[in-house]
Amino acid sequence: MVTAFLGYNYVYQEHRDVQKEQAVFNLSSSTLFKEFSTNEKTSNSKYINQIISVFGEVNSATEYQIVLSPGVLCQLDSTFSKKSIQQGDTLQVKGRCIGFDDLFMEVKLDNVTFQ
Repeated sequence: MVTAFLGYNYVYQEHRDVQKEQAVFNLSSSTLFKEFSTNEKTSNSKYINQIISVFGEVNSATEYQIVLSPGVLCQLDSTFSKKSIQQGDTLQVKGRCIGFDDLFMEVKLDNVTFQ
């Protein structure tokens, strides 16, 4: 019975609320990109699944994602959408780091909110 209870609690964990969590790291998009592109293994152990705050210049923006230069893809939280963000704007976002896509050369963040 205890095993079933523990298993249920493990599988059905409460959804992580990135907005309420404090960022573990606060850095520029260029610093984050450089760390991943020079040493992906070390960066994975440092940043993966961590809430991080990133600031940088907008390279491109669609309704549900923003790319900060030189290559940080920010997948917006479903409750947010691109406001009036234009290419060249500087902004700060907070989200969960999910890794580095070496095919597209992008660091990926999800559940991103604006700060």
